[in-house]
Amino acid sequence: MNDFTQHGSLSRHIHHNNNDKPAFCHDLDCPRYTLLKSFAGYELRRYEMTQWVTARTITNNYSRQINSEIFFSLFRYISGNNTAGTKIPMTAPVLNIVTPGSTNEQSSVYEMHFMIPHNMQPFPPAPTEPTVYITTLPPMDVYVKTFSGFADMAQSEQMVTSLKHSINNASLYDNTLFMTAGYDGPYTIVNRHNEGYELRQYAGTQWVATRLINKTYTDDMRREMFQSLFRYISGNNTSGVKINMTSPVLTTIRHTGNVNHDTVVEMHFMIPFAMQPYPPRPTESHVYITFFPSVRAYVKSFPGFATQTDYLIKVIELEHEINNSTLYDGKHYHTAGYDGPVTINRHNEVWLMATMQ
Repeated sequence: MNDFTQHGSLSRHIHHNNNDKPAFCHDLDCPRYTLLKSFAGYELRRYEMTQWVTARTITNNYSRQINSEIFFSLFRYISGNNTAGTKIPMTAPVLNIVTPGSTNEQSSVYEMHFMIPHNMQPFPPAPTEPTVYITTLPPMDVYVKTFSGFADMAQSEQMVTSLKHSINNASLYDNTLFMTAGYDGPYTIVNRHNEGYELRQYAGTQWVATRLINKTYTDDMRREMFQSLFRYISGNNTSGVKINMTSPVLTTIRHTGNVNHDTVVEMHFMIPFAMQPYPPRPTESHVYITFFPSVRAYVKSFPGFATQTDYLIKVIELEHEINNSTLYDGKHYHTAGYDGPVTINRHNEVWLMATMQ
Protein backbone atom coordinates (compact mmCIF):
# COMPACT_ATOMS: atom_id res chain seq x y z
CA MET A 1 0.00 0.00 0.00
CA ASN A 2 1.35 3.36 -1.01
CA ASP A 3 -0.02 6.64 0.37
CA PHE A 4 2.35 8.77 -1.70
CA THR A 5 0.35 11.20 -3.82
CA GLN A 6 2.17 14.20 -5.21
CA HIS A 7 5.82 14.95 -4.58
CA GLY A 8 6.52 18.66 -3.95
CA SER A 9 9.58 20.59 -2.97
CA LEU A 10 9.78 24.09 -1.57
CA SER A 11 13.06 25.80 -2.24
CA ARG A 12 14.77 28.80 -0.81
CA HIS A 13 17.05 30.03 -3.67
CA ILE A 14 19.79 26.99 -2.93
CA HIS A 15 19.80 15.51 -8.09
CA HIS A 16 21.71 13.21 -7.85
CA ASN A 17 25.01 13.75 -9.64
CA ASN A 18 25.14 10.05 -10.35
CA ASN A 19 23.17 8.53 -13.24
CA ASP A 20 20.38 7.16 -11.05
CA LYS A 21 17.26 9.28 -11.19
CA PRO A 22 15.40 9.86 -7.91
CA ALA A 23 12.25 7.74 -7.68
CA PHE A 24 10.07 10.86 -7.59
CA CYS A 25 11.18 11.73 -11.16
CA HIS A 26 9.24 8.69 -12.44
CA ASP A 27 11.95 7.89 -15.06
CA LEU A 28 11.57 11.36 -16.61
CA ASP A 29 14.55 13.63 -17.17
CA CYS A 30 14.95 15.88 -14.15
CA PRO A 31 17.62 18.29 -12.88
CA ARG A 32 20.75 16.73 -11.43
CA TYR A 33 21.78 17.53 -7.91
CA THR A 34 24.17 16.54 -5.16
CA LEU A 35 22.82 16.09 -1.64
CA LEU A 36 24.99 18.27 0.58
CA LYS A 37 23.29 17.64 3.92
CA SER A 38 20.11 16.17 5.41
CA PHE A 39 18.32 17.89 8.29
CA ALA A 40 15.21 17.01 10.27
CA GLY A 41 12.44 17.58 7.71
CA TYR A 42 14.47 19.16 4.90
CA GLU A 43 17.64 18.88 2.80
CA LEU A 44 20.36 21.08 1.37
CA ARG A 45 20.98 20.24 -2.30
CA ARG A 46 23.40 21.56 -4.93
CA TYR A 47 21.82 21.74 -8.40
CA GLU A 48 23.69 21.87 -11.70
CA MET A 49 23.07 24.58 -14.30
CA THR A 50 20.05 23.73 -16.50
CA GLN A 51 17.99 25.22 -19.31
CA TRP A 52 14.22 25.53 -19.03
CA VAL A 53 11.31 26.71 -21.16
CA THR A 54 9.46 29.38 -19.21
CA ALA A 55 6.34 31.55 -19.11
CA ARG A 56 5.34 34.06 -16.48
CA THR A 57 2.63 36.33 -15.18
CA ILE A 58 2.49 39.30 -12.81
CA THR A 59 -0.56 39.40 -10.57
CA ASN A 60 -1.77 39.80 -6.99
CA ASN A 61 -4.44 37.12 -7.49
CA TYR A 62 -2.86 33.89 -8.74
CA SER A 63 -5.76 31.57 -9.62
CA ARG A 64 -6.19 28.03 -10.89
CA GLN A 65 -7.19 29.51 -14.28
CA ILE A 66 -3.98 31.52 -14.52
CA ASN A 67 -1.96 28.45 -13.51
CA SER A 68 -3.68 26.39 -16.20
CA GLU A 69 -3.07 29.01 -18.90
CA ILE A 70 0.64 29.21 -18.12
CA PHE A 71 0.98 25.42 -17.95
CA PHE A 72 -0.61 24.87 -21.33
CA SER A 73 1.47 27.57 -23.01
CA LEU A 74 4.50 25.50 -21.97
CA PHE A 75 2.75 22.26 -22.95
CA ARG A 76 2.12 23.66 -26.44
CA TYR A 77 5.87 24.32 -26.73
CA ILE A 78 6.75 20.68 -26.07
CA SER A 79 3.84 19.58 -28.29
CA GLY A 80 5.36 21.31 -31.33
CA ASN A 81 4.99 25.09 -30.91
CA ASN A 82 8.72 25.55 -31.39
CA THR A 83 10.94 26.53 -34.31
CA ALA A 84 11.83 22.89 -34.99
CA GLY A 85 8.16 21.86 -34.99
CA THR A 86 9.10 18.82 -32.92
CA LYS A 87 7.49 17.09 -29.98
CA ILE A 88 9.71 17.22 -26.90
CA PRO A 89 9.46 14.68 -24.05
CA MET A 90 7.90 15.86 -20.81
CA THR A 91 10.36 16.29 -17.95
CA ALA A 92 10.05 16.74 -14.20
CA PRO A 93 9.40 18.76 -12.17
CA VAL A 94 7.05 21.56 -13.14
CA LEU A 95 9.02 24.30 -11.39
CA ASN A 96 7.52 27.58 -10.25
CA ILE A 97 9.62 30.53 -9.10
CA VAL A 98 7.61 33.07 -7.13
CA THR A 99 8.86 36.56 -6.35
CA PRO A 100 6.31 38.02 -3.91
CA GLY A 101 5.44 41.70 -3.98
CA SER A 102 6.91 43.74 -1.14
CA THR A 103 3.38 44.55 0.13
CA ASN A 104 0.01 42.80 -0.06
CA GLU A 105 -1.13 45.38 -2.61
CA GLN A 106 1.89 44.89 -4.87
CA SER A 107 1.72 42.22 -7.56
CA SER A 108 3.91 39.13 -7.40
CA VAL A 109 5.86 37.57 -10.27
CA TYR A 110 5.09 33.90 -11.04
CA GLU A 111 7.36 32.01 -13.43
CA MET A 112 6.58 28.45 -14.51
CA HIS A 113 9.27 26.20 -16.03
CA PHE A 114 9.58 22.86 -17.84
CA MET A 115 13.16 21.57 -17.91
CA ILE A 116 14.65 21.04 -21.38
CA PRO A 117 15.60 17.33 -21.76
CA HIS A 118 19.31 16.78 -21.11
CA ASN A 119 20.05 15.70 -24.69
CA MET A 120 18.62 19.00 -26.00
CA GLN A 121 20.16 21.28 -23.35
CA PRO A 122 22.87 22.92 -25.49
CA PHE A 123 20.58 24.10 -28.30
CA PRO A 124 16.85 23.77 -27.56
CA PRO A 125 14.44 24.97 -30.28
CA ALA A 126 13.05 28.44 -29.65
CA PRO A 127 9.37 28.84 -28.72
CA THR A 128 7.04 30.26 -31.38
CA GLU A 129 4.67 31.91 -28.88
CA PRO A 130 5.88 35.36 -27.78
CA THR A 131 5.02 34.78 -24.10
CA VAL A 132 7.21 31.67 -23.87
CA TYR A 133 11.00 31.79 -23.69
CA ILE A 134 14.12 29.77 -22.86
CA THR A 135 15.95 30.58 -19.64
CA THR A 136 19.03 29.21 -17.88
CA LEU A 137 19.06 28.56 -14.14
CA PRO A 138 22.62 28.79 -12.81
CA PRO A 139 24.17 26.30 -10.38
CA MET A 140 22.63 26.89 -6.98
CA ASP A 141 22.39 25.53 -3.45
CA VAL A 142 18.79 25.01 -2.35
CA TYR A 143 17.05 24.17 0.91
CA VAL A 144 14.29 21.68 0.01
CA LYS A 145 11.24 20.53 1.99
CA THR A 146 9.29 17.57 0.58
CA PHE A 147 5.59 16.97 1.14
CA SER A 148 2.71 14.93 -0.26
CA GLY A 149 -0.70 15.88 -1.60
CA PHE A 150 -2.17 17.98 -4.40
CA ALA A 151 -0.76 21.38 -3.53
CA ASP A 152 -2.13 24.75 -4.55
CA MET A 153 -0.23 28.00 -4.14
CA ALA A 154 -1.71 28.67 -0.70
CA GLN A 155 -0.48 25.32 0.62
CA SER A 156 2.91 25.89 -0.99
CA GLU A 157 3.24 29.23 0.79
CA GLN A 158 2.43 27.49 4.08
CA MET A 159 5.22 25.01 3.40
CA VAL A 160 7.64 27.85 2.67
CA THR A 161 6.84 29.31 6.09
CA SER A 162 7.39 25.90 7.66
CA LEU A 163 10.74 25.55 5.88
CA LYS A 164 11.85 28.99 7.10
CA HIS A 165 11.02 27.99 10.65
CA SER A 166 12.97 24.75 10.26
CA ILE A 167 16.06 26.55 8.95
CA ASN A 168 15.67 29.12 11.73
CA ASN A 169 18.29 31.49 10.32
CA ALA A 170 17.18 34.06 7.74
CA SER A 171 20.78 34.86 6.81
CA LEU A 172 21.15 31.41 5.19
CA TYR A 173 18.64 31.88 2.36
CA ASP A 174 17.41 34.43 -0.16
CA ASN A 175 14.15 35.77 1.24
CA THR A 176 13.09 37.57 -1.96
CA LEU A 177 11.77 34.46 -3.74
CA PHE A 178 10.79 30.82 -3.34
CA MET A 179 10.28 27.84 -5.64
CA THR A 180 7.72 25.04 -5.85
CA ALA A 181 8.25 21.77 -7.72
CA GLY A 182 5.55 19.24 -8.67
CA TYR A 183 6.58 15.84 -9.99
CA ASP A 184 3.35 14.06 -10.86
CA GLY A 185 0.90 13.85 -13.75
CA PRO A 186 -2.92 14.15 -13.98
CA TYR A 187 -3.51 11.41 -11.44
CA THR A 188 -1.47 9.61 -8.86
CA ILE A 189 -2.21 6.48 -6.87
CA VAL A 190 -3.14 7.45 -3.33
CA ASN A 191 -3.56 3.86 -2.18
CA ARG A 192 -3.26 0.48 -3.89
CA HIS A 193 -5.24 -2.37 -2.32
CA ASN A 194 -4.47 -6.07 -2.59
CA GLU A 195 -8.12 -6.76 -3.39
CA GLY A 196 -7.58 -5.42 -6.92
CA TYR A 197 -8.53 -1.75 -6.83
CA GLU A 198 -6.80 1.59 -6.35
CA LEU A 199 -7.58 4.95 -4.82
CA ARG A 200 -6.43 7.65 -7.25
CA GLN A 201 -6.35 11.44 -7.19
CA TYR A 202 -7.17 13.18 -10.47
CA ALA A 203 -6.39 16.79 -11.35
CA GLY A 204 -9.15 19.06 -12.68
CA THR A 205 -9.72 18.78 -16.45
CA GLN A 206 -12.14 19.92 -19.16
CA TRP A 207 -14.15 17.42 -21.20
CA VAL A 208 -16.62 17.56 -24.08
CA ALA A 209 -19.83 15.81 -23.04
CA THR A 210 -23.32 14.77 -24.03
CA ARG A 211 -26.06 13.17 -21.98
CA LEU A 212 -29.41 11.40 -22.05
CA ILE A 213 -32.12 10.64 -19.52
CA ASN A 214 -33.93 7.34 -19.91
CA LYS A 215 -35.17 4.38 -17.89
CA THR A 216 -32.51 2.15 -19.42
CA TYR A 217 -29.05 2.58 -20.93
CA THR A 218 -28.33 0.26 -23.84
CA ASP A 219 -25.26 -0.37 -25.99
CA ASP A 220 -27.10 1.26 -28.94
CA MET A 221 -27.54 4.45 -26.88
CA ARG A 222 -23.87 4.32 -25.97
CA ARG A 223 -22.92 4.21 -29.66
CA GLU A 224 -25.19 7.20 -30.47
CA MET A 225 -23.63 9.30 -27.71
CA PHE A 226 -20.14 8.31 -28.84
CA GLN A 227 -20.87 9.41 -32.40
CA SER A 228 -22.11 12.85 -31.31
CA LEU A 229 -18.85 13.44 -29.40
CA PHE A 230 -16.82 12.03 -32.29
CA ARG A 231 -18.45 14.58 -34.62
CA TYR A 232 -17.26 17.33 -32.26
CA ILE A 233 -13.61 16.25 -32.51
CA SER A 234 -14.05 15.70 -36.27
CA GLY A 235 -14.89 19.38 -36.84
CA ASN A 236 -18.36 20.08 -35.45
CA ASN A 237 -17.00 22.87 -33.28
CA THR A 238 -16.80 26.65 -33.53
CA SER A 239 -13.22 26.51 -34.83
CA GLY A 240 -14.05 23.87 -37.44
CA VAL A 241 -10.88 22.00 -36.48
CA LYS A 242 -10.13 18.31 -36.06
CA ILE A 243 -9.17 17.49 -32.48
CA ASN A 244 -7.04 14.53 -31.43
CA MET A 245 -8.85 11.64 -29.79
CA THR A 246 -8.02 11.20 -26.10
CA SER A 247 -8.66 8.43 -23.62
CA PRO A 248 -10.53 7.21 -21.79
CA VAL A 249 -14.09 7.49 -23.01
CA LEU A 250 -15.58 8.29 -19.61
CA THR A 251 -19.26 7.70 -18.88
CA THR A 252 -21.07 8.84 -15.73
CA ILE A 253 -24.22 6.92 -14.79
CA ARG A 254 -26.53 8.37 -12.15
CA HIS A 255 -29.84 6.97 -10.96
CA THR A 256 -32.25 9.83 -10.24
CA GLY A 257 -34.51 8.00 -7.80
CA ASN A 258 -37.56 9.79 -9.25
CA VAL A 259 -40.95 8.14 -9.80
CA ASN A 260 -40.00 7.17 -13.36
CA HIS A 261 -36.77 5.53 -12.16
CA ASP A 262 -34.87 7.47 -14.81
CA THR A 263 -31.13 7.10 -15.32
CA VAL A 264 -28.93 10.06 -16.32
CA VAL A 265 -26.04 9.02 -18.54
CA GLU A 266 -23.26 11.49 -19.43
CA MET A 267 -20.46 10.51 -21.83
CA HIS A 268 -17.19 12.44 -22.03
CA PHE A 269 -14.08 12.81 -24.19
CA MET A 270 -11.25 14.64 -22.44
CA ILE A 271 -10.09 17.85 -24.13
CA PRO A 272 -6.41 17.44 -25.20
CA PHE A 273 -3.98 19.08 -22.77
CA ALA A 274 -2.83 21.64 -25.33
CA MET A 275 -6.44 22.88 -25.77
CA GLN A 276 -7.57 22.68 -22.11
CA PRO A 277 -7.60 26.43 -21.39
CA TYR A 278 -9.76 27.44 -24.40
CA PRO A 279 -11.46 24.51 -26.16
CA PRO A 280 -13.67 25.37 -29.16
CA ARG A 281 -17.38 25.21 -28.42
CA PRO A 282 -19.53 22.43 -29.86
CA THR A 283 -21.93 23.35 -32.67
CA GLU A 284 -24.50 20.65 -31.81
CA SER A 285 -26.92 21.81 -29.12
CA HIS A 286 -26.82 18.59 -27.10
CA VAL A 287 -23.01 18.60 -26.85
CA TYR A 288 -21.24 20.85 -24.31
CA ILE A 289 -17.97 21.51 -22.47
CA THR A 290 -17.81 20.55 -18.80
CA PHE A 291 -15.16 20.81 -16.10
CA PHE A 292 -14.25 17.94 -13.77
CA PRO A 293 -12.74 19.29 -10.55
CA SER A 294 -9.89 17.55 -8.76
CA VAL A 295 -11.33 14.31 -7.39
CA ARG A 296 -10.39 11.07 -5.67
CA ALA A 297 -11.77 7.87 -7.14
CA TYR A 298 -11.76 4.19 -6.26
CA VAL A 299 -10.81 2.43 -9.51
CA LYS A 300 -11.12 -1.22 -10.54
CA SER A 301 -9.53 -2.34 -13.84
CA PHE A 302 -10.46 -5.31 -16.01
CA PRO A 303 -9.72 -6.58 -19.55
CA GLY A 304 -11.89 -7.63 -22.49
CA PHE A 305 -14.68 -6.24 -24.67
CA ALA A 306 -16.99 -4.71 -22.06
CA THR A 307 -20.74 -4.29 -22.40
CA GLN A 308 -22.79 -2.11 -20.09
CA THR A 309 -23.72 -5.25 -18.14
CA ASP A 310 -20.02 -6.07 -17.68
CA TYR A 311 -19.39 -2.58 -16.27
CA LEU A 312 -22.30 -2.89 -13.85
CA ILE A 313 -21.02 -6.25 -12.58
CA LYS A 314 -17.58 -4.71 -11.93
CA VAL A 315 -19.17 -1.79 -10.05
CA ILE A 316 -20.91 -4.26 -7.75
CA GLU A 317 -17.62 -6.14 -7.26
CA LEU A 318 -15.83 -2.87 -6.44
CA GLU A 319 -18.49 -1.94 -3.87
CA HIS A 320 -18.07 -5.34 -2.20
CA GLU A 321 -14.27 -5.02 -2.18
CA ILE A 322 -14.32 -1.55 -0.61
CA ASN A 323 -16.79 -2.99 1.92
CA ASN A 324 -17.69 0.39 3.41
CA SER A 325 -20.44 2.40 1.72
CA THR A 326 -19.52 5.56 3.64
CA LEU A 327 -16.24 5.81 1.69
CA TYR A 328 -17.81 6.43 -1.73
CA ASP A 329 -20.77 8.13 -3.38
CA GLY A 330 -23.17 5.30 -4.20
CA LYS A 331 -25.54 7.49 -6.22
CA HIS A 332 -23.43 7.33 -9.37
CA TYR A 333 -20.50 5.55 -10.95
CA HIS A 334 -18.17 6.03 -13.90
CA THR A 335 -17.04 3.66 -16.63
CA ALA A 336 -13.81 4.23 -18.54
CA GLY A 337 -12.82 2.56 -21.82
CA TYR A 338 -9.30 3.13 -23.14
CA ASP A 339 -9.24 1.30 -26.48
CA GLY A 340 -10.56 1.56 -30.03
CA PRO A 341 -13.01 -0.94 -31.53
CA VAL A 342 -10.36 -3.29 -33.00
CA THR A 343 -7.94 -3.48 -30.06
CA ILE A 344 -7.65 -7.03 -28.70
CA ASN A 345 -5.85 -6.51 -25.37
CA ARG A 346 -8.31 -4.04 -23.88
CA HIS A 347 -8.22 -2.00 -20.66
CA ASN A 348 -11.46 -0.99 -18.94
CA GLU A 349 -12.18 0.62 -15.58
CA VAL A 350 -15.04 1.46 -13.24
CA TRP A 351 -14.79 4.38 -10.81
CA LEU A 352 -16.57 5.23 -7.59
CA MET A 353 -16.04 8.75 -6.30
CA ALA A 354 -14.53 8.87 -2.82
CA THR A 355 -16.53 10.82 -0.27
CA MET A 356 -13.36 12.19 1.38
CA GLN A 357 -11.73 14.46 -1.22
